Amino acid sequence: MRSSAVSPTKAGPPQQPDTVRPLPNHLTTHRAPYIRAHRFRTAGHLASWAGTTPGHRESAGRRKPAATRHGNCWLAATLGTTALAASRTKDTYLGTRYRRLIARTGKKKALVALQHSILIAVWHMLTHNVAYHDLGPAHFDQLNPERAKHRALAQLHRLGYHVALTPAA
Repeated sequence: MRSSAVSPTKAGPPQQPDTVRPLPNHLTTHRAPYIRAHRFRTAGHLASWAGTTPGHRESAGRRKPAATRHGNCWLAATLGTTALAASRTKDTYLGTRYRRLIARTGKKKALVALQHSILIAVWHMLTHNVAYHDLGPAHFDQLNPERAKHRALAQLHRLGYHVALTPAA
């Protein structure tokens, strides 16, 4: 008999997933509490099982477009709704990540990437028994502040402004 990684009858709901602010209530009450994260060694294994990892198709060293693999249909539906809700949030890491991704990948691929990010966060919360900590919308600017400064200066220059920067005290 094959054991299931999602079992609503055998696993009790942990308390952490309901602390995720941008996630709607139905993810935290229906699907996430029943993911038995201890069955997956890494977050990547869980994402692969759920079908949110990108497809891999390569020929002669060239990467070609590929669909995501088929995963758990109930979890995929819940993650899809959750990603759509999280993409519409303001002042959150997930909303900012979605808006950055749609610029270069398109809306549908950005939603799948957001599903992947949400599932990785849920795995870490369940495995390490920690509450969700939103990185905030400024996370990407804090990763490389020099690049953010140059991007803002270039945008002002394109608008016709010449700006001299002085460091804040």
